[in-house]
Amino acid sequence: MRTLTFIVFILAAIYSGYWFVGANAVEKAANDGIAQLRINDWTVDYASLETKGFPSRFDTTMQDPDISSPDGRVAWRAAFLETYALSYQPNQFIVALPTEQRLVIDGQELSIKSQTMRASAAIKPETELGLDEATIEIEEAVIAFTPDLTASFARLLAALRSKAESPLAYDSYLAVTEILMPQRIQRAIDPSGQRPATLDQVVFDGVVTFDQPLDRDVVGRVLVDAIDVKRANFTWGDMSASVKGVVLIGADGYPTGTLALDLVDWDGMISIATNLGLLDPEITPTIRNLAQALSAGQQELSLSVTFADGRTRIGPFPVGPAPRLR
Repeated sequence: MRTLTFIVFILAAIYSGYWFVGANAVEKAANDGIAQLRINDWTVDYASLETKGFPSRFDTTMQDPDISSPDGRVAWRAAFLETYALSYQPNQFIVALPTEQRLVIDGQELSIKSQTMRASAAIKPETELGLDEATIEIEEAVIAFTPDLTASFARLLAALRSKAESPLAYDSYLAVTEILMPQRIQRAIDPSGQRPATLDQVVFDGVVTFDQPLDRDVVGRVLVDAIDVKRANFTWGDMSASVKGVVLIGADGYPTGTLALDLVDWDGMISIATNLGLLDPEITPTIRNLAQALSAGQQELSLSVTFADGRTRIGPFPVGPAPRLR
């Protein structure tokens, strides 16, 4: 009996030592990440950083984080940032975020409130600590641009998963449901108020290739080099659109490639694009006549959109400059 008690004591001591070494390693990794951001001219402020959770977890909490990009165009503030990892799987962790946060994008401050906001991630067990996979889930979110300008959605699910055959490519998925746009934007898109106030869903499923590995050595802003759209679609009442195709993005920011589009209620889409200023009202009749001819008078239309040499073609017809994506 004494021998068994002694063995249990030794094992407990060894495990306790492992936990404290692991907890120190987790905190060191967090501090190293913060230091790397600061080396790259990010501003990272917080009130405290500590790890608890003995004996089974590493629970690290950062109080009052305040982070901003080198140019100040992006900033994030919240009451806390918490990560949870099992002590025997420290490379897999869950991130918990508060129900209210502040985000600044290009000088516009947003207040984000949600019922739930959580994320999980797995880091590759290698020196570079590359991202293996990540998932973000948000439920019942309200985004306030100003007190009288808000948007909301019921649920958002976003995921990335690395592809073994291509270290820069990730299987990517995004789905957002029951999107309620700000009234000001609704009136601009649909002045007559004929469409539902809520956009049913937006979905993207494909492969995104970045210009550099998503690891501890990432430098500056990560750019997208290619998008392989397996399926992308939105549904808004009787209106819908789906997209497939591959687009490469050059160093000049212009895309090259072809997308196949299937549209339902193309006439309504042309009206929306015109209302938003995406189409010149002077050429709207031409675009509408072209769509009428291609669809044989139906409201369902399949066509291709090709980007090449900084220009855009719909089918065989040139329609203007290509969008600059970076």
